[in-house]
Amino acid sequence: FLAAFSGGRLSSFAYDPNMPSTPSQTLSAYSLAENDILRQAITCYQEANPDVYVEYRVGLSEEGGATREDAIKKLNTEIMAGKGPDFLVLDGLPVDSYKEKGVLLDISPYLSELETQEKLLANIKESFVEDGTISMIPAAFTLQMYYTNQKNMADVSDLSTLADMFERLRGEHPGEELMELYSKDMLFDALFPVSAPNWIMDTGELDPEKITDDLTQMKRIYDACMEGLPNEVLMKYKGYLEQGVNSSDKVSAYNDLGGGATQIVGGNVLVSMGELTNGYNYGLLQSVKRQKGGVGSQMEQIPGSAADSFTPVALMGINAASQKSDLAGDFMQSILSKEVQSTIYPIGFPVNEVGLELYMESLGGRVPESLRNPGEPYGSYGYSTDEDGEIKVLIVDLYVPTEEETAEFYDTLKSLHTPYLENAALEEAVRDAAEVYLDGLCSLEEAVNAIREKSAIIMAE
Repeated sequence: FLAAFSGGRLSSFAYDPNMPSTPSQTLSAYSLAENDILRQAITCYQEANPDVYVEYRVGLSEEGGATREDAIKKLNTEIMAGKGPDFLVLDGLPVDSYKEKGVLLDISPYLSELETQEKLLANIKESFVEDGTISMIPAAFTLQMYYTNQKNMADVSDLSTLADMFERLRGEHPGEELMELYSKDMLFDALFPVSAPNWIMDTGELDPEKITDDLTQMKRIYDACMEGLPNEVLMKYKGYLEQGVNSSDKVSAYNDLGGGATQIVGGNVLVSMGELTNGYNYGLLQSVKRQKGGVGSQMEQIPGSAADSFTPVALMGINAASQKSDLAGDFMQSILSKEVQSTIYPIGFPVNEVGLELYMESLGGRVPESLRNPGEPYGSYGYSTDEDGEIKVLIVDLYVPTEEETAEFYDTLKSLHTPYLENAALEEAVRDAAEVYLDGLCSLEEAVNAIREKSAIIMAE
């Protein structure tokens, strides 16, 4: 039978009477939530290594209705008992605790072996070096960007001047949507990755000054976006929120940077801000500025206090207690190979240099080989909306980025040095206090004090 994979790869499977029906080796792999990159990598690895069976467990799915905390507790119990999985995707797991307790193996020998034949992005790899060792590395990564007319961002250099931009735009466009902001969480999701890495000092304690400044700027941006909006816009936000809520209480359209940029083309908003998730989104953003309503638009990194930050995707580690560490290392090398990296799907930019080049040529597998001509169109993107019974259709012609645009983007990717490792408990405390503060129901000092009290409890656990 035939199997199709992202990136246009097609594999043929046939019966081999000489092949053992049962693989001779088993490797256990784990992720807290379902991980598409890991699923894809397992398929590729088992295809190349039919004598290995990769047993993949998903913590939250196997726990049914259990909480994230319950799933992590069960995993930790297994690890401490020496029965944990061989290979770990660390997204959502307490990586700092694992590093402190020696749970993770030094994977630098496997990376060095891989780099005798292939090269990884040095800035990404080196950002995980601690005391000469590496205990984790991502399969891919994303970054936080904002998109608006170049003249709007001329004086933006940090979060404070970004807030200045929003306040200036509010003064120039009273009653208009500056940026679609369905809820406060949408703003938090855009800004936390470029702020949170600096919230904890080297001593391990919360930095109240950094938190104070970040909350101040977030409120300025939020107030500017919401000030004077007509009721019909607020009702639209409410409707989007209600329609988009999923099982994890997130909104599926949150931080849709590309979608927000198309709203700029339609003349509906002035700014788009959020996570740049993949090559297709990047190509869409570069295409927007070629449209009549997007001329003069530009994409830049959100300038938080950790402006050089990136978000690891499928952050990988090996259990130090595993009896199959070499097999796990071989599996990791496979995931970091150009063959797998060039077909990363659906989220993240590859960390393998050649894999990244191949990935960007196809914009994540979305551009047919015959149409990969820099600066030339390759398709279109469109959607329709129903506004008070009036159907509006927006079509965006899609272009392959120019060589100059791609070179500039590579420079941006290679300038990232600070991994954003989500601290779910701390960020929940910040979100809770920040939401009350943004609503004007407490003072800035009260919000920061509430965060400090909760963070002290979290760090003591």
